[in-house]
Amino acid sequence: ELRNVLEQFPPVEYAFAYGSGAVRQGSYDYQKASKTESERPMLDLVFVVANSEEWHSMNLLLNPSHYTSIIRLSPREISWIQDSIPANFWFNAYVQLKSSTRQLKYGIINKSLFLRDLNIWNNLYAAGRLHKPVNVVRDNQEIEQAVAMNK
Repeated sequence: ELRNVLEQFPPVEYAFAYGSGAVRQGSYDYQKASKTESERPMLDLVFVVANSEEWHSMNLLLNPSHYTSIIRLSPREISWIQDSIPANFWFNAYVQLKSSTRQLKYGIINKSLFLRDLNIWNNLYAAGRLHKPVNVVRDNQEIEQAVAMNK
């Protein structure tokens, strides 16, 4: 299921899923949630991209409904906001997958900023996500080396 999700987005360098929608957790009632797909936990993903402005430009063409309609921002503005806030992420939440009724939340981060957080823990937002169990969906050798050092 997770690899099929990536087909709905522009290319990414590295991707992983985290949280109760991707990794079984003791406190969640999966028996109850398995009865209907809409009761399943939201799927949380992180996409590490080479250039967030280019990625958002492509994603706005492929998936315009994923972005807020309250205020329309250009890919340059989205990327600037993303890179300017301390966590260095842009999140799109409550996204409906095309292939199911399951909801998705995904965060985008530039590869250089992701690696910086893994290597020097400048804000521990990205690095902290990887201190917990995750499912890697798209692998990258350079990032995997940094992930190993992060643990």
